[in-house]
Amino acid sequence: MRNFKQVALGLIAGALAIGFSAFTNPSSNNRLTTYTFAHPAKSTSNNRTDFVYRSNLAGCSSSANICTGDWSQTAAPAEGANPAINATPVTVNSGNYTGM
Repeated sequence: MRNFKQVALGLIAGALAIGFSAFTNPSSNNRLTTYTFAHPAKSTSNNRTDFVYRSNLAGCSSSANICTGDWSQTAAPAEGANPAINATPVTVNSGNYTGM
């Protein structure tokens, strides 16, 4: 009788573990999100290090230079940070960035 209780308890614990793991969401850490970065260099250089994240972007004046650029990356950038090393450029907008 004692072995039967241990086997039954083990089966219940295993069923609960499988049941709970069936309803977990897959990790969303690898989802790409597009963020807009300022390009304060006033140039046409499209180097990742020329772009800086600003949560409140200023405007752009008319110019052939690059004003802002959209980059896709997995993690949210910190204020003043460049796009991540593995970020992918999406689009660039022409003009001179009027902010700092």
